[in-house]
Amino acid sequence: MSPVVSAISFDCRDWPVLVAFWSELLGYAEHPLNSPGGSAGGIVGPAGTTEIVFVEVARRSKAAFIWT
Repeated sequence: MSPVVSAISFDCRDWPVLVAFWSELLGYAEHPLNSPGGSAGGIVGPAGTTEIVFVEVARRSKAAFIWT
């Protein structure tokens, strides 16, 4: 059996901007549970395949790369 990636998450500063950009680029749909003002948002691939989740963080740590 081959491993399957079901979700990928990224720390970021402004998840709505990244959701809009990556959904347009990849042709993914915005996740139905995205909530304005929430701390995270995501997109879902065709037919409910891999989810990409963007988690808003307040500050950058030395150990993490944060998408801006």
